[in-house]
Amino acid sequence: MFRSVAIGATPFVAGCGAETNGPCVHTYDDPLIHIAGAVDAVTGAAIPTVWLSGFTLGGMTTGPQPLLAGSPAFGVTPEEQTLRCVPGCGFRP
Repeated sequence: MFRSVAIGATPFVAGCGAETNGPCVHTYDDPLIHIAGAVDAVTGAAIPTVWLSGFTLGGMTTGPQPLLAGSPAFGVTPEEQTLRCVPGCGFRP
């Protein structure tokens, strides 16, 4: 004589946090653009300030402000249509 035994199992899905069940979403807050240093190609002297201009974002011409929106920026100052960058600067568009 055989006895049938039914075993019930409740699936448990682990998430990354208390508010999620499912895949984790990772965000990276490191700057994508980082200028560690700049030197004069002729003299080799350090360049103290780098000016960035002529920006496009998604194929559209833009000023510097959208590139700094919501990003952790350091050593970068928007000035009209340029970004003033002191080497060691970085930002993430």
